[in-house]
Amino acid sequence: MSIELIKTIKEVEQNADQLIKDAKAEAKQLNLVAQNEAASMTKQIQDQAEAEVAVIIAQANQDAQKRYDEIIEKTIHECTQLKDNARKNLDKAVNIVYERVVKVNDR
Repeated sequence: MSIELIKTIKEVEQNADQLIKDAKAEAKQLNLVAQNEAASMTKQIQDQAEAEVAVIIAQANQDAQKRYDEIIEKTIHECTQLKDNARKNLDKAVNIVYERVVKVNDR
């Protein structure tokens, strides 16, 4: 073989080695970029999920407060009705007791 051919082969081998090194470095860099993007996307999705959970919890609290207020209002109304009915029947009860006491004392 001629010296010129040997030099050419060595140059090609060196170029191939450099291409392999460059490809490995680029692959490593792409891997780092992909990892960073994945971490960023994960953080973004997690933040979004936390925001959605906060909205759901706020809505649930609002619904629970509304239901609580309805129950309190209904209970107050029922208590008022019971007191009103008791007042109406109080006169009857007093008269019944009075009549029984008077009848017992009349004997």
